[in-house]
Amino acid sequence: MKNVKRDEVVIATKFSPTRVTEKGLRKALENSLKRLGTSYIDLYQVHWPNPLIPIPKTMKILEKLWSEGKILSIGVSNFNLKQLIKARESLSKTDIVSNQVEYNMLKRNIEKSMIEYCLREKVTIIAYSPLVQGALTGRYTRTNKPRDLVRKSNPYFTSRKLESIKPLLEALREIAEKRGKTITQIVLNWMLRWENTVPIPGVKRVEHVLDIAGAMDFRLNDIELKILEEKLHESRSTNPSKLRHGIQLPRNYLSMIFYEKRED
Repeated sequence: MKNVKRDEVVIATKFSPTRVTEKGLRKALENSLKRLGTSYIDLYQVHWPNPLIPIPKTMKILEKLWSEGKILSIGVSNFNLKQLIKARESLSKTDIVSNQVEYNMLKRNIEKSMIEYCLREKVTIIAYSPLVQGALTGRYTRTNKPRDLVRKSNPYFTSRKLESIKPLLEALREIAEKRGKTITQIVLNWMLRWENTVPIPGVKRVEHVLDIAGAMDFRLNDIELKILEEKLHESRSTNPSKLRHGIQLPRNYLSMIFYEKRED
């Protein structure tokens, strides 16, 4: 941040749903501002809906922070359509600009209604895990599985599921080679067919950033999209679970994130 102009950077961050009071939320925001060395956040998002706290209560606090200029835009994350609508209805001076949800080739449940609603209402879909933690890059196979704990616990990396997406990966590789692109670029571009969707893959190195940038300068044609759709159908047909469960969380996860921490 010290080497760039503030208006040239868009900062998006989240706060925990355990921040259920105005005091707690303000403290979370002030801590973020201090760590980032800035006086405002461009996009401030609630990480998960908290079933113990009414959505209007959280939205009213966020709207107050927006009125004070500490945040420029309000976003939500992991909200279903009903919750998103409720959040928007709770605001009177501004609106929800984005909903960050898990969306990729293997998890497409938001296509049922969420994407169309967001297109109509001009709400951006920020899609996390667009590469399914690397499962859609072609890097992993049933004989070459990831070794880190996070991926090892992800059901997408079981031998059965890795085997079921082989036809899809082969089609992605063929399209990529014909276009002079990488598999990653083809996967991300497939998501960009929705004009309101922004995939946010993880990056660790400069070459990752360059690879991602290469997904922006073209569009898959109808034939390519049809081929991919056929392979996706084939993958679902060979796997009874249909690969739609997404990243699995421990059963006590909700109780962990919704536990109200003591505010200092």
